[in-house]
Amino acid sequence: MWLQKVAGFLTKLNRPLVAFIKYVALWVLAMMMFLTFVDVLLRKFNHPVLGATELIEFMMGIVVTFSVAYTAHKKSHIGVDLVMVHLKEKTRKMIGVVTSFLTLILFVLICWQTYILIIEDYHSTIISAVLYIPVYPFIATVTVGLVILCLVLLAEFLSLLGEVVTEWTHS
Repeated sequence: MWLQKVAGFLTKLNRPLVAFIKYVALWVLAMMMFLTFVDVLLRKFNHPVLGATELIEFMMGIVVTFSVAYTAHKKSHIGVDLVMVHLKEKTRKMIGVVTSFLTLILFVLICWQTYILIIEDYHSTIISAVLYIPVYPFIATVTVGLVILCLVLLAEFLSLLGEVVTEWTHS
């Protein structure tokens, strides 16, 4: 079925993207930990790292969005099966298609709004309070993570939809 082929193509496309952002998130998280350690250590000597909180806030956005995309790709998110285990397989698949579609739509809207925010922040030249760093590059990085998440969610949606359509046509 063509939906399965498109989902397979998107999954193959997503694999190197997700691998890349996983390592970026790991390195940014390591930098956050190092910066926090140095900041706490230097506070003992009344010389904290200037702007450490700002930098950690910016890095947190990168780590979170990249990690969410990686988690979605690995299908490691948490699901509550309290009600789902009592439903028929077809019903579960239909609910899966609907929820994955709604999730995709939600994150496409979030991605679109972050793109608008990038444009607005770029033109308004918003900068951070302590280090005077422009904000829009960090929002752009978050948007990249969200775009990759949308690609992962699209592959998942098409795969689930392909399964449901295959069952309908073969039964």
